[in-house]
Amino acid sequence: MRLFIMMFLAIGFSLISCQKETEIDDPTSGNKAIIEETKNRLQHNWNFNATVFNIFLPTSSTDTLAGKLGDYFDFRQDSFCYSYYGNLRDTVAYEVLSANEMIFGGVLVEINELNRVSFVFKRTNRSDSTHDENIIILSK
Repeated sequence: MRLFIMMFLAIGFSLISCQKETEIDDPTSGNKAIIEETKNRLQHNWNFNATVFNIFLPTSSTDTLAGKLGDYFDFRQDSFCYSYYGNLRDTVAYEVLSANEMIFGGVLVEINELNRVSFVFKRTNRSDSTHDENIIILSK
């Protein structure tokens, strides 16, 4: 009888411990909600205002390409961004990683601003010999 009670308790504890593991919230579930919210905020057709290319190393310089009427970045639900600026059309895959990071064209970029009227993101490149950044400025 004592063996039966010990086995019953062991089985009961193992079931409870397994149940607790499955009931524990996914630590990324909050991040999933943030990712979905960020996707919903950026999935629009944005006017392309400008891109700023800053070089810090080996020499310092700045180059700006201003947008023209009709230039756009269209972030769609299919995880592609369709763009037209500088008389060029392009299609780039994107993936939102968090509220302030995404993969854009295979490159990690930082989301600096994303609200109802403006979207600014930046790619930074650093190595021993170079340091530069490209900032994309969009608006509605």
